[in-house]
Amino acid sequence: MTSHVANMPSVGRTGARRDRIVESVVIIRSCARALYRFGRTGRGRLPSAQEGSTQARFPIPGNGLPLGRRPGTLAFVASVSIFTRMTGTLFCLGHGYCSRALAGLLLPQGWRVIGTTRSSENAARLAAVGVETIVWPGKTLDDAFGCATHLLVSAAPGEAGDPFLAAERGRIASAAPQIDWAGYLSTTGVYGDRGGGWVDETTPPAPSTERGRARMKAEDAWRGLAEDTGLPLHIFRLAGIYGPGRGPFAKVRAGTARRIVKEGQVFSRIHVDDVAQTLAASIARPDSGAVYNLCDDEPAPPEDVISHAAELLGLPVPPAIPFEMAEMTPMARSFYAESKRVGNDRVKRELGVKLIYPSYRDGLAALLERERRDGSELAERSRPGQ
Repeated sequence: MTSHVANMPSVGRTGARRDRIVESVVIIRSCARALYRFGRTGRGRLPSAQEGSTQARFPIPGNGLPLGRRPGTLAFVASVSIFTRMTGTLFCLGHGYCSRALAGLLLPQGWRVIGTTRSSENAARLAAVGVETIVWPGKTLDDAFGCATHLLVSAAPGEAGDPFLAAERGRIASAAPQIDWAGYLSTTGVYGDRGGGWVDETTPPAPSTERGRARMKAEDAWRGLAEDTGLPLHIFRLAGIYGPGRGPFAKVRAGTARRIVKEGQVFSRIHVDDVAQTLAASIARPDSGAVYNLCDDEPAPPEDVISHAAELLGLPVPPAIPFEMAEMTPMARSFYAESKRVGNDRVKRELGVKLIYPSYRDGLAALLERERRDGSELAERSRPGQ
């Protein structure tokens, strides 16, 4: 029998071949997604960065981080997933400080990033850097949920709990089957006060402040949704976040920084760039149900951070103020109600993360260098004739 395709004009044959190729790719993607979900929902998972002496590695477009690979079905699924989806659509419920840092990694690689914000002014600023914004509450989230492949939740819980679960639970549940990765940004405050002792992800939460208890309830609510719908949820417990626009230098320069000293008090902290790279690493190697602590390697008394900032600036170190004598808001005082050292071995072991700023000293030095570089560039642009 003579093939109908053989009798087609050349353009027709090309179109038919193209259609068959597109159809094949769609089938491969569907199979890959199904197998990939099988591998991450308890019956298998992607290998960790430490597994296998014959491990090959390849870059993941979207963040430049590697994904471990070993022989077998999951390795094939991983490679097919990467081949068939080089990028994705990240929907951020609350496009805040950490979401902006993650978007800064993904957007240049061709990802689509959508985020909610509460003001049209902030929406305009985000749009200027390539983020598609939705002012919420107020606008519908249906279209964003309809196209999202990845979900990041960073909104803080209110008195009624997580604001998005309260208002959009049904829509989130409907979108869950199409979501490849979901992340919830929580806080190390859920561990409560440990008297300066160490905690890790195996430590049972015991929040001791209202803020910590609210986060714990929000974690549990998102876990409940994940159990009901299969949403591939990952929980990230963040220490105190610092970075551009959130460093101590402005207060030290203005003479308003205070070195409040409480005996035995230590905090853990994390640079926002390390938050972003860890989220990107998790996207590259999802492990549904995982909990990760995000912090640097060196818990330290808060007064040491202020002292080091002053030394970097070449300014006098602010005098020490005993905690008992310090005037603080209830919110500020609540931070001193807890003292603990947070371990971060899991993100290194399972996600292959190497911290950009392993201590506050590394992070502060980089922040100051950036401030000076940005200041020099601004001065150069302001010169006459520029």
